[in-house]
Amino acid sequence: MRARLIARLLRLFAALPWRWNRALGTGLGWMLAHTPNPVWRHSAINLRLCLPELSPDDHRRLLRTSLIETGKTVLEAGPLWFWPAERIRGLMGEAVNVEPVDAAIRSGRGVILATPHLGSWEMAGHFCAVRWGITNLYRPPRLRALDTLLCHSRERLGARMAPTNAKGVRSLYETLARGGVVGMLPDQDPGQSGGVFAPLFGIPANSMVLLDRLARK
Repeated sequence: MRARLIARLLRLFAALPWRWNRALGTGLGWMLAHTPNPVWRHSAINLRLCLPELSPDDHRRLLRTSLIETGKTVLEAGPLWFWPAERIRGLMGEAVNVEPVDAAIRSGRGVILATPHLGSWEMAGHFCAVRWGITNLYRPPRLRALDTLLCHSRERLGARMAPTNAKGVRSLYETLARGGVVGMLPDQDPGQSGGVFAPLFGIPANSMVLLDRLARK
């Protein structure tokens, strides 16, 4: 039931005109910034821990801006999951600063693209799929009924999804062995067996070790 509801909401967001989608996302972010909720609480704690040199007013402004962008990101998932591939390609502007990646691919050694969940990372995945045919590591959703939809939506422009299990990790190694491109978003808690605590903004954080192992291999 929950999976069907989420899928229908995403389809609704995809059916909205782009300006309406962005406006509604801004409204959602404004609500997140002005009502008690887990996202607001976690963001406020992280800002205080990582940027203690900022004033309380600066923290509030940055928190509001961040959550408004989060609201936009949530709603733009609808178009980026359901719009036709050609329409998504039409959103892609000129590619800049891609030469280092192109050169690394030509070397035949494989490329790892690691980026946190910042900006339009769904769109970044589509762009990398079109340009390089990327293999992306992903954590399967808790609602298993959404997994098929998630993979289909993200693979439509040429990406390949690799789940965070032994089979998925194997596919990452195989992609790199072929000289291909691997993508991952390493800013997630990897659990007790998949990480080590390392300082992030001076705060010990459980950090993924897979990225280092892939690079060394």
